[in-house]
Amino acid sequence: MFDSTAVATGYVSRMTLTPAQAAQLNLPGAYNYPPYVSPPTDAVEMGPYGPIGQASPDQVCLQADAQAIANQIAPLYPGQTISVVQENNGLFHYVYGLDPRRQWYIQIGNQAFNAQALIEAQNSHGAGAPGHWALAPLPSSPVTTPQLNWVQDAPVTAAPANAVTIPVPIRPLLPNEQIVRLPGSLFNQAGSWVVERTDLAQPGPGGTQPETEDQQFADLKAMLTAIQGTLNILAAK
Repeated sequence: MFDSTAVATGYVSRMTLTPAQAAQLNLPGAYNYPPYVSPPTDAVEMGPYGPIGQASPDQVCLQADAQAIANQIAPLYPGQTISVVQENNGLFHYVYGLDPRRQWYIQIGNQAFNAQALIEAQNSHGAGAPGHWALAPLPSSPVTTPQLNWVQDAPVTAAPANAVTIPVPIRPLLPNEQIVRLPGSLFNQAGSWVVERTDLAQPGPGGTQPETEDQQFADLKAMLTAIQGTLNILAAK
């Protein structure tokens, strides 16, 4: 990483991250979570008298995704067996095509949840938006029995107070590169840090290219400082 204080190592320092730090999303600012959309399926819904129509993509998912949801909600049902099952042998059932998705259910005791419905609830505020599963009465329901529902968590857009800030890592410098600090100018008093190619002619005194405006300003500033120093010496005499 770039370190403006590491002069001895060419302004480059080594940074070590723990697996937890490397896995944590920490981009600054508000993140725009894209809408979640279940792609169409070629499954067909069948009834007692033949095909009813195209199956809804909001009813089917992959078994692995259904199992992932089951694993997430399992801690809310301690001591109970949770199973991912298929029920497709009634009068109304699906005939599947090439789409590997199926109508999976998560069964907990005498309760059964459509897995895709839970997946869509989890992504109701955007694909990947933060949140957690909870057992609580639904605000809009007169039933006071705790219900399984997805609770949105407020996205983190700024580092908490006293948080440890980790600099942004960069690639290693190439053998023909070095980090240099450009002096300040009329428009940028603090100056700036840049990566310079050591195998190319650099502008400025001793170089083969014309000086940039910032370098010209720095030369004038150094010249005026020297003149001022000479005037101060003469004034002291």
